[in-house]
Amino acid sequence: MGGTCSCLGLEAALAALSDDVGYSSPGGRPVSKPPWYCAFGSKYCKRSRCCVRCVEVLPPDSPAVRGYHTNTRNMKQHHRDNAAQAPPPGSFAFRSDTVDETDAALEAAAQVGMAAIQHDVLNYQDGSNKPCMVNVFLASTGTLGNSIVEEGNRSTLSGRGYSDPRLVVDRPSLRTCVQGGDKVEVWYTILRKSLCEQLGPPAVTFYDAHDSKYACKEVEKKTQLLVEASARDLNVEVAWKVAGQGGPKGSPPYKVGYRIFEMNHDGTFPRGVVRYADGPAQREQPPPHQ
Repeated sequence: MGGTCSCLGLEAALAALSDDVGYSSPGGRPVSKPPWYCAFGSKYCKRSRCCVRCVEVLPPDSPAVRGYHTNTRNMKQHHRDNAAQAPPPGSFAFRSDTVDETDAALEAAAQVGMAAIQHDVLNYQDGSNKPCMVNVFLASTGTLGNSIVEEGNRSTLSGRGYSDPRLVVDRPSLRTCVQGGDKVEVWYTILRKSLCEQLGPPAVTFYDAHDSKYACKEVEKKTQLLVEASARDLNVEVAWKVAGQGGPKGSPPYKVGYRIFEMNHDGTFPRGVVRYADGPAQREQPPPHQ
């Protein structure tokens, strides 16, 4: 029963399709073939919405044909709605040449970001050469709650398995960290928003890619590589694992920014914050009971 129309013929195709929805072909006998079977071999053909070829052979009042016409009407309405919402030709949002996407222009934008980061790091160190952590990231600022400042507070310190800062808790708890896995002792928690705001000055925007995801992603990656190359001289650590990972997923305008996190002279974080990779051995243990 897995053949195509060329093997079955039109009458056999009609029989194979109509039987499944309660119809019999002329001179044929009903055959039960669960689940839904398309004689034309379309994997998108379903009992509730058949394919365009089945429309020609199935009875017009069958559920599959009715579903096909309903889906077609909905798709046409969706295209009309999108056309109405699209900006008119020639507007700023419509034009594809709003951003210079040449490699030279994107490299120059990354150099501007690197210069701004270096300036702020030196101001923070104030001649002491104390360490700090730098994060360079992008944000889809057209999405509500996704400005550069908000993204800097939220995603910078999220639990992605990197050596990002976490807050040690006094009393560990058993939690399931991996879906379907066993419970393990967890001694940290993701930083609260209020504490994230205290770990350093707010994030700063240095590049506006408008509607170009490509330019946004390239400037982010190029800037991250520049920071990595100067990390030892500036005595900074980076908050990403691999440069250029991820990309904008929300609505434009897309922007690139950075944030600097304060660190103590010994490389630890202030306000009781530790690195995830340091593990519980790095936290202060309470004195044993006598």
